[in-house]
Amino acid sequence: MIYVTLPVHNEEHTIGVLMWKIRKVFAELGRDFRILVVDDASTDGTADVLEPYRRVLPLTVFRHTSRRGYAASLERLIREAAKASRYPKRDAVLVMQADFTDGPEMIPEMLRRFQGGADLVAGKSVDVREAPRAVRIARIGAGMIVKPQATVSEVDDPFCGFRLYRLVALKRALKDVPDGGALLRHEGWACSLELLSAVTPHLRSATQVDIATDYSRRYRGSRFRAIATLWGLLRASRDPRLRRRTLPLLVLLSLGEPRDALTQSTSLDADPVQAWRFPVGERMEFSVSWGRVRLGEGSIEVEAVESIDGHEVYRVAMEAWGGPPFYRVQDRQVSWIRPRPLGSIRFEQRLSEGSYKRDTRYSFDLDAMTFDRHDIVEGEWKARADETDVPFLEGALDDVSFLFFARLLPLEVGQRYEFDRYFKDSGNPVVIEVLRREEIRVPAGTFQTIVLRPIIQTGGAFGDGGEAELYLTDDDRRAIVRLKIGMAVGAGNLFLTDYQPGDGELIPVLDAPEVTGTNQTEGDVP
Repeated sequence: MIYVTLPVHNEEHTIGVLMWKIRKVFAELGRDFRILVVDDASTDGTADVLEPYRRVLPLTVFRHTSRRGYAASLERLIREAAKASRYPKRDAVLVMQADFTDGPEMIPEMLRRFQGGADLVAGKSVDVREAPRAVRIARIGAGMIVKPQATVSEVDDPFCGFRLYRLVALKRALKDVPDGGALLRHEGWACSLELLSAVTPHLRSATQVDIATDYSRRYRGSRFRAIATLWGLLRASRDPRLRRRTLPLLVLLSLGEPRDALTQSTSLDADPVQAWRFPVGERMEFSVSWGRVRLGEGSIEVEAVESIDGHEVYRVAMEAWGGPPFYRVQDRQVSWIRPRPLGSIRFEQRLSEGSYKRDTRYSFDLDAMTFDRHDIVEGEWKARADETDVPFLEGALDDVSFLFFARLLPLEVGQRYEFDRYFKDSGNPVVIEVLRREEIRVPAGTFQTIVLRPIIQTGGAFGDGGEAELYLTDDDRRAIVRLKIGMAVGAGNLFLTDYQPGDGELIPVLDAPEVTGTNQTEGDVP
């Protein structure tokens, strides 16, 4: 059994996608695993995001009613894993950050080293030049502080918290702690160093793997502070002579530490969107052409507000019709979108393109976090056995709802967004690059626009390396003015011919749906 431990505090924007990624990794490995989370008195929506994943993952959540810090949260998780394990010599504890800076894609290599006999597989941070300035400053001083300390010779980076421990070594380290004492007493890097030092006497062998920590995947600002981190390492050292020697260094470094060491992600898996602002009745009409040949017409419209499974949702439709006499097109794609938290609840495609016909409906179960596909076969809706109870991520989006999602982004030229939110995992990550501002003229008039490049991993016209471009008005409407699709021969275009802003209903701001709890959540232990 692999116990994945995640101390969490205010990580609503990343904890959901991290759950999904961990599940995907272990499904491919075919290994038994459990995810143990301590929610350290989060004040944001972390608890609401975690709740649905308990239905589809082997997830146990422990909650602190008051903030205790990273060290106390991690120690609790280690103790819970040690208590649950039946085979500590075969089981392992994986320690990760919950802000998604640690990549789950490294887990298979760590497990391979563990299966080869290593009692400790430690991460080694590489490409530290890409780290935030505060982290780079702290590494300068930390190297001087930690060098005199006894650490595992095979571990070059005693500060990286991404590690895999054989559980029996952790259990033995816990036995060394006096009754009522704490295994971990310091925060941040000092906690990682402290745990490494406690486990070292009980290790038979250790190894390390290179970890490329990706700070761009963290949506919230960084909580890391260089001087506080270095003082923590000094306190953990218990060496007054070392403190005196390094005090001038700390003063010097403090002058160079950024006043605000926040990092802002440009690679977002969460909702960096503004409020939904497209009322019922908003309609965009287009001419469809290939090169200079006009082939047909199209439209995108917010048609109505409906209720599905107790949720008020927008019904949004995208249609295309026309084509030459020998190849007529009549397509209608409809998305039912819940505005808050933004996500699809149903997606329907009615496609008629020449001799090709297809009627498909995807229904999303927001409690079970799965979707089902039904096709019309011989006049009746029938379930597709290979696409039933398929897991999806919180906030999953379909082809049409992603178009509206892009319209809500705080677009700035030069930004590049990545989202693991396409409802079929094979399409992730969806990438949106903000290319430039440009004035263009279309049948509906002349507009100042922001030009985006959407990339969906499923390929086709929006595949990586393609030349698709989406032009949105550079104002609060974000109306779609042009969609350009570059192909090997010529280019397809949708040009705006008419825009109606709509004056219909807007759904009031909604909260996340209430989910019934289970006995897998535990509060504070008296």
